[in-house]
Amino acid sequence: MVYKGLFLTDQPCEWLITESDCVPYTVLLYAGISGMFYSQTGVLIERGIATFASNYTTTLSRRIGVTISTVVVLLSFLTYRTIMWDDPLDGYVLTCFVPSAHSAHRANWFLFICVCLTFFNLIASMAVMYYNKVLEYR
Repeated sequence: MVYKGLFLTDQPCEWLITESDCVPYTVLLYAGISGMFYSQTGVLIERGIATFASNYTTTLSRRIGVTISTVVVLLSFLTYRTIMWDDPLDGYVLTCFVPSAHSAHRANWFLFICVCLTFFNLIASMAVMYYNKVLEYR
């Protein structure tokens, strides 16, 4: 905006950005955010399978890792579509990381679920770690 104001004086300076112009940025933003949480959950699932499966081999580890990675990538890019399901994207926002007015409620629920998922992953990870310590000392 400063560059536009100083050097492009013949063009009007618009402070707001259309929601449709922000789509590529918000897709990457929501895919990145959800990918972190999904991969955290995927690692916990893999750790749980490794802990409780009696026949956990290297081949099984690779298969589970590839499956979980594929699911994480797919879900990460589908998260934006789920949040912006029926949003017309016809408004304006100040920056591209602000959710649109029509989807703000779903975006807030998504972030709330991410916080709850983080606490669940923390508790489950501590439980798996405790179980492994008990088995180690047994």
